[in-house]
Amino acid sequence: MVETSDPPYAGDAVFVQIRVKKETHSIYFFVIEYGIEFLNDAGKPYYTLDAILKSDGSRLRTEKLISMQRTINEQGRKLRESGDQKSVKEGKNKGRFLHEVLSETDTTKVWSYL
Repeated sequence: MVETSDPPYAGDAVFVQIRVKKETHSIYFFVIEYGIEFLNDAGKPYYTLDAILKSDGSRLRTEKLISMQRTINEQGRKLRESGDQKSVKEGKNKGRFLHEVLSETDTTKVWSYL
């Protein structure tokens, strides 16, 4: 390997060493490590590999959990307004309307799902 201050040109091989602190990994680091993406209702991912590598930690985790929660709550509101009467078929919310369960989702429930 040769270190140089010359700019790279098309076709050059470039090596970059990125240090990632292991003690600061959020759940998103492990999810993205397996190539799993969660998309918002516009089809865009809630997180990117670049964002995770640059600022992984509790602040990013909290920000993303809140964002996911808001989207889930909004979907519940839309279902309720459309008059949807679907109910949950299994689990602890069995028999409840889906729009109720989605509208009442909090960040703890989003975290436990991940």
